[in-house]
Amino acid sequence: MHFFVYPALPAEHLYMTRMVHLLPDTDRNAPIECKLSNYDLSVGDGQSHIYEALSYCWESEDKPKSIILNGYKFSVTENLFSALQHLRDRQLPRTLWIDAICINQGTRENDIDEKNKQIPLMRKIYAQAGCVIVWLGDDREDGENALRWINHLAGQQDQSVETSIEYGWSVTSILDMEEGDSIPDAEDQNTEDPAEDDQSTRSSVEGDHSKTDSMTEHDVACSNLLQRDWFRRVWVLQEVGVARYINVLCGSTQISAHAFAEGLARLKLPEPFLSRLGPVTHLIKGAPYRPKFDFSSPGILSLGELLGMYRNYRATLQHDKIYALLGLSTDASADGLKPNYNAPWHHVFREITSHIFPGSSVQTWEDRASAVVKTKGWIMGHVGHVKSSMGEFGRQEITCHFHKSAFSLRETWPSDWMLPACAELVQEGDLICHLQGQSRPSILRLRNDHFSLLSPSLWLRSKDRIKSLSHAFDQGQLDYGHDITITWNIPMDESATKPKGLKLKQITPEVEQSLNEIELQLEIIAQVMLEFANRVLNSRTSPVKAWENTLKQCGTDVSMSEIYKLAMKVIKPKRHFDVISKEPRHIDFIDLLLKYRGESAPDIEMLRWACQDYGHSEFLDLLFKHRAESLLITEEVLKAAAQNDSEFNVIALLEHRRERLLVSEEVLKVAVGNPGSHAPGNLEILLQHAGKNLLISEEMVKSAIENPGQKSGEIVEILLKYGGKDLSISDETVRLAVGESSSNPLWIWNVLVQHRGEDLSISEEIIITAAGNSKNYAPDVLKALFKHGGEDLSIPEGAVKAAAGCRSVPHRILEVLFQHRENLPISEEAIKAAAGNAGHYPHQALKVLFQQRENLPISEEVVKAAAGNPGYFAHEALKVLFRYRENLPVSEEVVKVAVGLTGLLAPEALETLFEHGGENISISEEVIQAAARNDGDKSVQIMQILKMHRQDSAVISQAVLEAASENPKYASEMSFFLNNWHSEQSKAGDNSLGKCD
Repeated sequence: MHFFVYPALPAEHLYMTRMVHLLPDTDRNAPIECKLSNYDLSVGDGQSHIYEALSYCWESEDKPKSIILNGYKFSVTENLFSALQHLRDRQLPRTLWIDAICINQGTRENDIDEKNKQIPLMRKIYAQAGCVIVWLGDDREDGENALRWINHLAGQQDQSVETSIEYGWSVTSILDMEEGDSIPDAEDQNTEDPAEDDQSTRSSVEGDHSKTDSMTEHDVACSNLLQRDWFRRVWVLQEVGVARYINVLCGSTQISAHAFAEGLARLKLPEPFLSRLGPVTHLIKGAPYRPKFDFSSPGILSLGELLGMYRNYRATLQHDKIYALLGLSTDASADGLKPNYNAPWHHVFREITSHIFPGSSVQTWEDRASAVVKTKGWIMGHVGHVKSSMGEFGRQEITCHFHKSAFSLRETWPSDWMLPACAELVQEGDLICHLQGQSRPSILRLRNDHFSLLSPSLWLRSKDRIKSLSHAFDQGQLDYGHDITITWNIPMDESATKPKGLKLKQITPEVEQSLNEIELQLEIIAQVMLEFANRVLNSRTSPVKAWENTLKQCGTDVSMSEIYKLAMKVIKPKRHFDVISKEPRHIDFIDLLLKYRGESAPDIEMLRWACQDYGHSEFLDLLFKHRAESLLITEEVLKAAAQNDSEFNVIALLEHRRERLLVSEEVLKVAVGNPGSHAPGNLEILLQHAGKNLLISEEMVKSAIENPGQKSGEIVEILLKYGGKDLSISDETVRLAVGESSSNPLWIWNVLVQHRGEDLSISEEIIITAAGNSKNYAPDVLKALFKHGGEDLSIPEGAVKAAAGCRSVPHRILEVLFQHRENLPISEEAIKAAAGNAGHYPHQALKVLFQQRENLPISEEVVKAAAGNPGYFAHEALKVLFRYRENLPVSEEVVKVAVGLTGLLAPEALETLFEHGGENISISEEVIQAAARNDGDKSVQIMQILKMHRQDSAVISQAVLEAASENPKYASEMSFFLNNWHSEQSKAGDNSLGKCD
């Protein structure tokens, strides 16, 4: 049989490859027969294809095996031959992509040209495959049992120690191995003493990780499987790193990639295994969460992403830390990235860094592991929470707390991210930044006066798709905003220490940095700290630990003044003096800020802030704890203390600085206006401290009267007590005391009487003010005035009108007035005021007035006032008027006013008019128009009442319909109702004409 000869692939198709069709056979030992055909990868619009791609190791070519390919003989390695035997189906052909068969591996020039074109397609081939099959080899060294056990562990929800022992496996015994240890054969293990063997297993499971002399056959099988060549093969990072569906196959045993990764996680692998298996397993497990392959995309992982994960891997030459990753990245074909071992390392480092950060300034130096990058960036937020898991192969779950400038991303970007194993673990407080030239965000860490780069471009894995921002930046829709200086460290070896807490000049003394650049970086860091503080202060989910980490990393050259201002603005006072703060994170925030950056604290402003409202006694304690020696108690601070409702703050200030405190008139004014329950006590403490050096003015008394707090009467009493006879009380002050501005008029009046006695005169203006007071206690205030003024106290006519218009209890106030003077004159204006009173008792006020006089004048204006009363009791006021005057006419103007009412009881007022006026009420076109314009919630009901009483006579004109269409709230409902009414009238007219005919 002749050997197979590859026909050339069509040159005009850039994405043409070949597929192997493995033909079925029921006999396992039958010759392997395959068909090879051309395959266009570009067909399918980025969807997964039905072919399967094989990820395997060629292994030795010393003993080739033969298969039949398109009827010709074809040689493959022993490992591939075994894979084909296990992959062959009994009934159906299987479509596969296998590099050794699908790519011409010949050495002729044309063959090499084909290989150079096909190898770049491998990323697309594995990404679009319906499934990637990881072939670990045949069942040597009990590999199938090892794979089955890994699958078993993956299915356990809560693996117990007993279950592990029952299966005869020591789940953690692999921890006892170190890389390089020889693995004993199963038959060499000592199993003569079952009790001793069981004890050894139990101690291992229970956490004794000391090195043991024996391993079970299962441990040996599992460790042998995980040390197969496939796990060391660098190409597998690409093959499984782009796949969406993966199965792992050893011999005849096949499990899903997810089960494989979960099972490995439950083995609790030690660091030697973790460092080797972690990257591959991490990529395998992430396969189901990857988006569908975008054919126009050059690849999955950029060189920056790969370096972020693997830059700390060991390499004989520093160059290999870059070059070993080039073939796996999307940047493999980029100009200037070809391997060049003749160039010094710092030149290579600079070229690679410049490629990753295009448009940036990059500086590197010989014998230094750090590069300095000057670029542009947009700091989106910070890491709020971090959860690391060894069982997840170094992956970290982080929560991104977006800063204000990036709040718009919350709808398109998830806040919970899963990061793969980065070269350096992320911690709370690290910054998330979108750097120029990157398609994904980077992780930065604050380092004194600059930033260090943890990962240049994060390969984020989350439940939601991450939306790229690169296009928005390219189109100018977003602005990077900051010129950022970054250090990026690629250690010379794994033992090299990374610089921490040093200024940029201490890390790289040779760096070129102007004074202006230094100041700019400090400003940027200050802005970042401010954004960070804003999130911590305003969000209950932001841990204070992240804030502490950032404060520790921030250099002392960075100003904290704006952060102190923000804290004083955001942190709210307690709601009551004896309520413990419900925001302990705020206390922790200030405590840390004062601890690490107390020298930046604006002492006076903070003292004033801590004394405001109900006070921050906890924060006062912190200030005296951290800043006791430098605190200065100014007038503004004392005013703030006098303004709050906690006596403890004033006392605390006096205890700390009694000999230096000066109580000014301004401080007393603030204390007098304090509405809190402790305001009188604070005022008296201040007055005692001030002594006789301060004069109490009448203006202070007025302020106390207008104090809305419940203790205003007590404050007035304290002022009168300390003011003495020299404190004048004018008629204006008394009017203020009995008027609506006073929260406690009766108490304050009694205090005035107690301290001024007969010196108090009661003017007509005072009586009118008291009579018009809309508070419920107004009648009692009037009684107190009449008691003090005696029988001879005259009542002006305006008092009746003021009482009639009082919205609270007008009838009670009127009764008090008439009890004191029965023959008080009642004007039409007074009746009108009662009729239009929008309170709850207009009808009661009218009753009291009508009980005093039999023939009081009731004009159309009075009826209109009642009909247009905007309160809930317009109909009750109308009923009282109609009972008092049964023959009161209801004019068109009155009806017009009534149909314009918008209250919930407006229909009742209109019904009352019809009940009284009946057929005598005229409903003109103007009345209908007024009702059509009514935008109240009961407007349609009002129109229904008009129709009920004037079904046929009302004129539904075009002007009425236009008025309805202009109704701002109920145009459609009103128009519908009126059109129906108009139609009914038209039909009635037509019927009438028909009868006449």
